Amino acid sequence: MKNLFLSLFILLISASTLCAEESIIEFCIAHSDKKPHTKVVIDKDIGKLYSEIKPFMTLSDIEKVNLIVDESKPPVWLEQAFKSTGSTYTTPQISLEVILKDSGKKIFAQVTSENINKRTAVFIEGEYVIAPIIIGKIDSYRVRILWGSNEKKAKEIVDKINKSLNKT
Repeated sequence: MKNLFLSLFILLISASTLCAEESIIEFCIAHSDKKPHTKVVIDKDIGKLYSEIKPFMTLSDIEKVNLIVDESKPPVWLEQAFKSTGSTYTTPQISLEVILKDSGKKIFAQVTSENINKRTAVFIEGEYVIAPIIIGKIDSYRVRILWGSNEKKAKEIVDKINKSLNKT
C-alpha cells in the first residue's frame, strides 16, 4: 500500500510539471479553455491559457537556433498585426530562428495542420515565452519566435540551446 501511495505521489508530481521539464525548448498546444492534461499559463496580452503538459516538439527535433536582429521598418501587415493586439512594433525586433530537423519539420507540419486557429505555447528553460495562433499548416524547416527587444537575454538563450544541441 505504501508503494502505491509513493507511485501515485510521483505520478502527480510529474503530471503537474509544466511543459519544458526535460528540454530547454518545447512547443505545446494551448487552449483557451481547460482541458484534461493542461496547465494554466498567463500571457500578459492574451490572458489565461491552458497549455498541454506533453510537448509535441522538443530539443531533439531541432537542428540549430539563430539570433535574428531586425532593425528595418516592418511590413505594413506586421505593423497592423501588432496594432490589432494592442502592441507596438519596436526596433530592433529580436527573434529566435529555430531550424528544424526532418523529424521536427514533419511533426510541426502535422500538428499545425491539425490545430488551425489554436495556439502553440513555446517554453524556453521551463518559462512560457509566447503562444502564437496557428493560422495554417507550417511545412518549413524554419520557425521564428518573436522575442521582443532584450537582445542580451535572447543571445544567452540561443547560446544555451545550441550548446545543449552540441551535447546530443
